[in-house]
Amino acid sequence: MEEKMPNGKLVLIIEDDERVSLAQKEYLESEHKDVEVMVADNIDNAKEHLRVYGRGLSLIILDACLQSSGPNSMPLIAEARKYGFNGPIIASSSLPLYVQQLINAGALAAEDKSDAVKMAVKLLANKK
Repeated sequence: MEEKMPNGKLVLIIEDDERVSLAQKEYLESEHKDVEVMVADNIDNAKEHLRVYGRGLSLIILDACLQSSGPNSMPLIAEARKYGFNGPIIASSSLPLYVQQLINAGALAAEDKSDAVKMAVKLLANKK
């Protein structure tokens, strides 16, 4: 994976449901013309994106369960910090218990997957 330098804000959506990630991506891009969105659909792909783009990311939306029936993405929060990302990580899950587990690991709150992307839009609007 080659590093590309975005012209605006770079967002990483870590989500294994293609319908959800596509909807989140389209919503972000429609609300912010200067946003470039990348999607990682599994833990290994997410780790690679974090390694390559960590310092350049503006925001991460993180699903709790990646190709799993239980929450397994919490270690990606520490991985993001390890690679120099210090921006907001938004919890994205349909289950409040899983959202809470992401929050306990260091993510910001979001009620559900649609609220996660709305929170992202607000946070990006406040970023210079």
